[in-house]
Amino acid sequence: MSESFLTDLRALIDVDASSGTRARYSSDAGLTRIPPLAVAFPRTPEQAIAAFDLARAHGVPLTARGGGTSCASNAIGPGLVLDFSRHMNRVISIDPEARTATVEPGCVGSTLQAAAAKHGLRFGPDPSSQNRATIAGMVANNACGPHATAWGRTSDNIVSLDCVDGQGRRFTATTDHDAALSDVPGLASLIDSNLAPIRTELGRFKRQVSGYSLEHLTPEGGRNLAAMLTGTEGTLVLILSITVRLVPLPDAPVLAALGYRSMIEAADDVPALLAHSPLAVEGMDRRLVDVVRAHKGPGAVPALPEGEGWLLVEVGAPGEDVTASLERARALCTDSAAIDTVVYPPGAQASALWRIRADGAGLGGRTPPDGAGGGDQQAWPGFEDAAVPPENLGAYLRDFTALMEEFDIDGLLYGHFGDGCVHVRLAMPLDTPEGVAHSRAFLQSAARICAAHGGSVSGEHGDGRARGELLRFMYSPEMLDLFARVKHVFDPDNLLNPGVLAAPMDEAEAASRARARNAGGALELQPGVDPLDFGLRRVAARPMPADGGFAFTHDGGDFTAAVHRCTGVGKCRAGVSGTFMCPSYLATREEKDVTRGRARILQEAANSQLVKAIDSPEVLEALDLCLACKACSADCPAGVDMARYRSEALFRTYRGRMRPLSHYTLGWLPRLTRVTARVPGLASIANAVMSVAPLRSLAFRVIGLDPRRGMPALQSGTFTTWARRRSLLADSVPASASSDAVSDTREREGATASSTSNSPILSGPRDPSGRPYALVWADSFSQTLDDAGARAVVDVLEANGFAPIVAPDACCGLTWITTGQLTGAKKHLASLLGVLAPFAASGIPIVGVEPSCTAVLRDDLLDLLPEDPRSVLVSSATRTLAEVLSAVPASERRLPSLEGVEIVAQPHCHHYSVMGWDVDQALLESLGARVTRLEGCCGLAGNFGMEAGHYDLSVAVASHSLLPSLSAKPDAVYLADGFSCRTQAAQLAGRGGVHLATLLAGHAD
Repeated sequence: MSESFLTDLRALIDVDASSGTRARYSSDAGLTRIPPLAVAFPRTPEQAIAAFDLARAHGVPLTARGGGTSCASNAIGPGLVLDFSRHMNRVISIDPEARTATVEPGCVGSTLQAAAAKHGLRFGPDPSSQNRATIAGMVANNACGPHATAWGRTSDNIVSLDCVDGQGRRFTATTDHDAALSDVPGLASLIDSNLAPIRTELGRFKRQVSGYSLEHLTPEGGRNLAAMLTGTEGTLVLILSITVRLVPLPDAPVLAALGYRSMIEAADDVPALLAHSPLAVEGMDRRLVDVVRAHKGPGAVPALPEGEGWLLVEVGAPGEDVTASLERARALCTDSAAIDTVVYPPGAQASALWRIRADGAGLGGRTPPDGAGGGDQQAWPGFEDAAVPPENLGAYLRDFTALMEEFDIDGLLYGHFGDGCVHVRLAMPLDTPEGVAHSRAFLQSAARICAAHGGSVSGEHGDGRARGELLRFMYSPEMLDLFARVKHVFDPDNLLNPGVLAAPMDEAEAASRARARNAGGALELQPGVDPLDFGLRRVAARPMPADGGFAFTHDGGDFTAAVHRCTGVGKCRAGVSGTFMCPSYLATREEKDVTRGRARILQEAANSQLVKAIDSPEVLEALDLCLACKACSADCPAGVDMARYRSEALFRTYRGRMRPLSHYTLGWLPRLTRVTARVPGLASIANAVMSVAPLRSLAFRVIGLDPRRGMPALQSGTFTTWARRRSLLADSVPASASSDAVSDTREREGATASSTSNSPILSGPRDPSGRPYALVWADSFSQTLDDAGARAVVDVLEANGFAPIVAPDACCGLTWITTGQLTGAKKHLASLLGVLAPFAASGIPIVGVEPSCTAVLRDDLLDLLPEDPRSVLVSSATRTLAEVLSAVPASERRLPSLEGVEIVAQPHCHHYSVMGWDVDQALLESLGARVTRLEGCCGLAGNFGMEAGHYDLSVAVASHSLLPSLSAKPDAVYLADGFSCRTQAAQLAGRGGVHLATLLAGHAD
């Protein structure tokens, strides 16, 4: 049947039934794995209806999917998955007068917000995932977000839904009282015959979104079918378009941060603050703040008031100016029980605090080091958004945290405290059957506690497969039966998202179950609802211990644990301003090319089901368009490092086998260029040959490179040869770098640098004239392809009071790492440690030239040679030029004025991801430069853009930020420390680029 169905389906719609696509869509951001039969991508409502009609005819279940960010596993299913995010993602219209907007189901929340903001309006609900979650997904789960305190849930902001039910009936669900119910025969009578249990069990507080919200269908609830269908998780209707209500933007929202002795004491204070009608009341504790600081640096968190727990309270209103909002914020602070308060006007600090909350779902994916079990454990959703009435929040948190201690399960708590909603990712031991049983017992106990406090096991993310089973702790058996009877009215054949919330039950079956209960029968589980431990992804994966490649020290030495860092929150799909992740997805918009999609394939390789092994074709396909930019290592809140996983997968795949030719030509490039640089005349001959287009094209085709690429010019002579001629080459640590010599020199010179002795960069050994040594280490690119930057580093260091010395030529193995030749990479790194470690041990800073190679020493080295004590020594001593110069007091720097100089700066991806580029930008701006900082990868990414089959994507990535910015600023200095970044701009835009050192040396006074 499935083959005939797929054959007919392909005639109607874009469909993909490949094992790779099925693997990618087998999970969302929840815990469960259910591979679909196929995934289809509708372009119009008519295509979606046609696909659904065909599925009904064949008895194939259907699941609608948007961004796949569901934490409850309700965006996956065993039949046909319809992905609306690829094509049906537009804002159809906005009516500013009526304050409404109509959107397609795959429209991302932030897309609607941007369109509405042009009219001074916004969609009220704003979950943290709104920059990748779709509006239909928000409707399915009844999403809320921080501002639901003021503007309500999604169900409070729905005007109408164009939809089709499980019987193929298309209708518009509206807020128009009884008229809407007539479109669904049997619904009105079912509701009216069960008003008593609906009135007593449902709609008790705002965040009670578990189950079906049938209270909207009562007479006093307005017979609001649109609101009732919101939160039904795709189990009753397929949504084709949505009309939502918009609200006016506050003119000057002000953020008050209130500090308390604990987060629980903060929760106790919430009811008093609600009297001030805040826009949002968010809770968090010190542990979450510490995780943010550890992940993003100390400067990522503005100064907070004293305390161990905080409430972030936003106040403001349309038409209210900053002065009035500030007064309201101060009055709220006065009425609070906080021990300290700080008020932030609109601006960067307030935005930074909101970003902490926005990243909470991902940052909470690892427990902090101070937690149970030693911390740094994988943390999971599962009880991730339970809610209680706000007046019960403090008491609930006391009981819930006691339960966590009892079960020895750690997690970071935070949430929408104004609505009584608590978020937490829990370090449940889901990798073993015993751990799953332990976690099941914990979740059942948690549900009992939540219900005892009058709460809802889901407060905004939907019940899905994570909590459908737990509804029995909230609701009576009669209410669960009523949910099933409602399901029968809409979807009697159980084709819409089966296994979630309810299975259809007709009147006869409901009566039979009632008789069994009255006779004392035990009917605990609702039939047709998947148990919460059904199809768990993690426990199905086998370990892949470290085996000669990366050690994965932060993941217990297990490659499987590393790839399961990705829980699917999907920030890699968001394209957040100021971040670099994920460049290939920004170019293609396909799930296979995003970090999450690649992680899902690697996870499948660990369970050997759809993808049989790490060397399967699906793995190579998934990793082929990964640029190895490492942006995810910085931007993914869960700490996924796909560049590292890619190298490891290539290492395991090709170990002992023939590799693609490009792995040899580009992976061994440093060997080849050293030959051309050292043999007199050879570089000139090679350059001449490669300048003949037909010859270059032929040669490139033979060795696996794209013939449309130019050949970077080879350099005659190496950087170390230049350094030797200037007597700068240091074959050993200078004698004056011994501790006695350093002590004698400082005493003799009067410790001239005592004012800066707190800096480890300036407090190391000095030469006989009192200058601190700095070791310039030139990578292979700077040695043999373009040593202008390396020479300039020497000049700039010397001009700024350092005694520069140059390390002997030694390669870090970067090109071996990126091509997965990790045995060779380790050999190079071990040799390099032998060269650099003595200098690092003497306290001499190591100054890198090429960002990608500097990043190898700062990052990859530690996980490739973790047992070698020299690794930490060298890594901690390695610096960028900007870091070294910034250690020099501003008054002592000898740097040029850059007043009036406009700079278009391309931070190298590895520089951004590992070292961070903020120091560079601050240095340039302190010199007066006007800096336009590009966002995202240049697209060449080392060997990636040179390889055959990658050229088009390379250009598409460059077209995201690099090429438009260069075109818009034709007279600006193009600043790029990365050799690849300069090469890409030269080849695609005819624009020469300069290294930071070249810029500073070239403009020196």
